[in-house]
Amino acid sequence: MMQWKFVCPSCGHVQRPEDFRPYKDRGATPNSALIECIGRYDGHMHVHIGSGESPCNYASYGLFNFNPVTVTDEDGTEHRCFAFKE
Repeated sequence: MMQWKFVCPSCGHVQRPEDFRPYKDRGATPNSALIECIGRYDGHMHVHIGSGESPCNYASYGLFNFNPVTVTDEDGTEHRCFAFKE
């Protein structure tokens, strides 16, 4: 699962949960790959949504939620997340 690839719906950046490991001291977790573009952690925080640059600072839990995928846990809880990279 750490190698699964997800695509940021804002900038198109492809990322894996493993990519977030170096940023755990900044609050990142492997699950961040499903809902946050890595730009929030890797120094690209100044890159804004829709600027065309990648990675950006988009997060799916903000005002706008562009996540195309809904995943349902075993207990029925639904989570919106970035699309998987094919």
